[in-house]
Amino acid sequence: MVSRERGRKRKEKWKWRSKELEEVQEFKYLGFNLDKKGDYKRHIKEISRKGKMVARKVWGLGEKLCRNDFNRRWMLFKYLI
Repeated sequence: MVSRERGRKRKEKWKWRSKELEEVQEFKYLGFNLDKKGDYKRHIKEISRKGKMVARKVWGLGEKLCRNDFNRRWMLFKYLI
């Protein structure tokens, strides 16, 4: 992987075992988003989005199971999240 924010703006041709490699702006490796600047803001944004989605689903589950008991719903939410 080559990462540089500054420098030459033209695309370079990269080869490995006589195959040309594609130069990309960002990619995901083992679930981690990497970009050409070495910045991980996009990764944090995606993890945050997924966490909020799961929290909403768990809260909704607690609402179905413990409709009239807020303390029990809150305890379920804390343990699952």
